[in-house]
Amino acid sequence: MKKIYRYIKNKNLLLKSQHKNLDLLCYPKIETEIDYMRELSRILWYTHPFCGKIDKIIFLVNEALSENINNFSPPIYVDKIVVDYYSFIKDKIIFITDELQLKNQKIDIIFKWNKCESIPQIKSRFPYIVNASIYNNQFEANQMAKLSYSFLDTSLKLENSKRLKQYLRKLKDMKYKSINLFGSGPSINRYTQYTYDRSLSIVCNSIVKNKELLHTVQPKIIVATDAVFHAGYSIYAADFRNALCEAFDLLDELIFIVPLRDLMIYKSNLPVKYTKRIYGLEGKTINQFNFNLLEKLYTKSTSNVLTFFMIPLATTISKNINILGFDGKDTTIKDKFWNYDEKSQFTSIDYTKIAHPAFYNVDYDEYYSLHCAELKKMTNMFSFNGIKCTILAPSKIPALEMLR
Repeated sequence: MKKIYRYIKNKNLLLKSQHKNLDLLCYPKIETEIDYMRELSRILWYTHPFCGKIDKIIFLVNEALSENINNFSPPIYVDKIVVDYYSFIKDKIIFITDELQLKNQKIDIIFKWNKCESIPQIKSRFPYIVNASIYNNQFEANQMAKLSYSFLDTSLKLENSKRLKQYLRKLKDMKYKSINLFGSGPSINRYTQYTYDRSLSIVCNSIVKNKELLHTVQPKIIVATDAVFHAGYSIYAADFRNALCEAFDLLDELIFIVPLRDLMIYKSNLPVKYTKRIYGLEGKTINQFNFNLLEKLYTKSTSNVLTFFMIPLATTISKNINILGFDGKDTTIKDKFWNYDEKSQFTSIDYTKIAHPAFYNVDYDEYYSLHCAELKKMTNMFSFNGIKCTILAPSKIPALEMLR
C-alpha cells in the first residue's frame, strides 16, 4: 500500500506541474532568522531541479522577522552555490504572519521543516507533504531528494535506463579479467601493491579526493549513494562534488552512478559539461539481491554502498571480484560509522552534523550489525552464482574476513 500511495503522490505532483506552476509552503511558523536562513538554503538546494515550475514560496513567520529580512545569507555550513540560486526565486518568496491567511492558499507542496501536530488548513486537497525536520527525522535528506525525484518524468527515466544498460553491456563485452572494488578504509593504501591491467576498477564516495589513487587505478566508475554526504546541501557534500568534478577532468572515461532518487539533484547542480556522465540506478525494497543488472536494472536497497551498488555492478560485468578498503571498524568505537583512510576523506565532515543533526540520532552498533548481516547474506550467495571474491586486506567485517 505504501508503494501505491507513493506512486500516486508523485504522479499527482508531476501532473500538477505540467498544467500549472506550484505553490510551496514552509511550515510551521519560523521565529528566528537563523531558522529562516537554514530553511531557505535547503529549499533553494532541493527545489533547484524544478525551480522553473514554482510560482510562490510561502513562509509563515513572525511579524518582526517579516519586516527585517531583506537579504539572503546562508549559514557557514551550507554549500555556497545556493547564493546563485537565490536570484531564481527571490521574487517568488512571500511572508505570511497569520496562519488563518493560509485558508485561501492553494498549496501544492508543504515543506514541514519542524515537528508539528497537524498540517494547516489550506484550500488545496492532497498537497505533497515533505517530512523535512532536521531535528526529528533521521531520513529528512532522503525525503527532500525524493521531492526532486518526483519531477523526473518518464521519458528522462527511460533514456537514463537505456544509456546505463548500454554502458554496462559495453563493459561486460570487454571481458575484463576482474573487477576491483575500492572502499575508503585505511587498508586502501595498499593499492600500490597490485597491478590493474585487464581489470576494471570501481571506487566510491570520498575516494574522489585521493588523486594519486585515481591516477594509478584509473577507475571507470565512481558510485555514491548517501543523500546526506553526497547529494546534500552541506559544505562536506560540496567538497565531495567539487572533487568529483576534478576527477572527471582527470579521467576522461570516468562515469558517476547514483541512486535514481538523487539523479535530478546531481544533473541540475553540477556543471552541464558533466551531466552526460551521470547515471541513475534504481533501488527497490525487495528480498533478493540482484547480481545481473542487465536482466533487471535495479538493486536491492541496502544501507551501505558496497551491497547497494558496488557488488551488483561488479557481478554484472564479471564473476571475478577483488575487494580492498572495506575494513569495518572496532566495535568499541561508538561515535562514528567507519575507520577512514585520511587521504580519502574530507576534513569538513563535522559540517554534516550541523546540517543534518537528526541523521546522527543513529545506533552505530545497530547500523554496523545490519550491514554485516546483509553482507553475509550476499556473500553466502556467491558460490551459487559462480562469483569468486578475493579480499586483498584484513577486514573487521566477518563476512569479508571469511573470504580471505
